[in-house]
Amino acid sequence: MDIFLQVFFTVLIFLGGLILIYSIFIVRVLLRPNRPTLEEAYQIEIECKGIDENWIKVNKSKDFIIPIDNKNYLSGSIFYCEKPSNKYIIGIHGWGYNRVGMFKYVDMLRDIGFNVVLYDHRGLGKSSGKIVTLGYREKDDLHLLINYLKSNHQVDVLGLHGISMGASTALLYQQNYHGADFIIADCGYASLKRLIKEVLKRGYHLPTFNLLLVEFIIYLVAKFTYNRVSPLENIDQLKCPILYIHGLKDNLISYQHSIDMFLKTKGKKEIILIDGGIHAGAILSDKDKYKKTVQEFILKNI
Repeated sequence: MDIFLQVFFTVLIFLGGLILIYSIFIVRVLLRPNRPTLEEAYQIEIECKGIDENWIKVNKSKDFIIPIDNKNYLSGSIFYCEKPSNKYIIGIHGWGYNRVGMFKYVDMLRDIGFNVVLYDHRGLGKSSGKIVTLGYREKDDLHLLINYLKSNHQVDVLGLHGISMGASTALLYQQNYHGADFIIADCGYASLKRLIKEVLKRGYHLPTFNLLLVEFIIYLVAKFTYNRVSPLENIDQLKCPILYIHGLKDNLISYQHSIDMFLKTKGKKEIILIDGGIHAGAILSDKDKYKKTVQEFILKNI
């Protein structure tokens, strides 16, 4: 009997250790993604034909750095219109990437008279920081950026254009600070918990019984829980116009996330589902449709 108990507890400890390691791995991937440099991202964008090799030479920007606390700062760029404008739109990139991922949207936004503000999330690109919090702290960083922008420029109209985590960050920002006049939410997630569960099950066929432990570790490391990163929960409180965009072949975040948020939104809203658009690639699948939809949405809501 003693031997049986000894074996039982040994196996239990072993399995517990495996579960803990598995959970820590998930948290590590979520909070510390691979981080391409701006130069590496630029080559990625050229290869996927988002921009061409001469884009950065033709499109000059003004760089800025703003503090977000005693240790960290945000780094970004402003692409001004040729004709002076007091209309601004902030491009918010996705998880594990940087501002270069938003370059391919700049021209279509400046064409309708908007200065385009791009920046790197904390811990990514040229911004400082060690971890990504998937929208939790990023929404507050966005608030600081908007305050900086309004303190240093005459801002008559302010829009947000977010991709993936950037879209969810924009929606979380608006729920907390209400500072945007309109939002374009491209392939955002409705709930972090739901996203993790779907990616593990559908994308990697991995178990999800340990999500509570994953949440506990996230809280220990980054001091937030799943319900703090759930745009869907309070989406019905938003009053600004929102355009949801999602690719039907998104291989990371299901387009059902955007549909669910669209259905719960009570204010002005539109949704467009792009045929063939993989994750964060809707514009690459049908650039003309994407551009036309975005420009028309903005112009009729400002």
